[in-house]
Amino acid sequence: MSPGEAFYLPPAFDSRSATPNGRQQVNGRTVIERFPAGGPRGSWPAEEFARERRLEGLPAEVVMDLATDMFLVVVRSGDGGAQAAG
Repeated sequence: MSPGEAFYLPPAFDSRSATPNGRQQVNGRTVIERFPAGGPRGSWPAEEFARERRLEGLPAEVVMDLATDMFLVVVRSGDGGAQAAG
């Protein structure tokens, strides 16, 4: 997936479902942070947050939840999800 490419979460996504540590699970991914899509022009807070996590060694990526108009910073399950839980 290239930067800026939207990722569609299917209608089965329930934004209230969460893991025991409070992190949400979406399609085998752990949501570590959410950002509104309507940020200031030229501002990419979700991409900046994900970049900081990648510099820390966490394989974070940004996806778009079209249903809520939010950018989600996620980690695929099995790719450091345990680090995201801490």
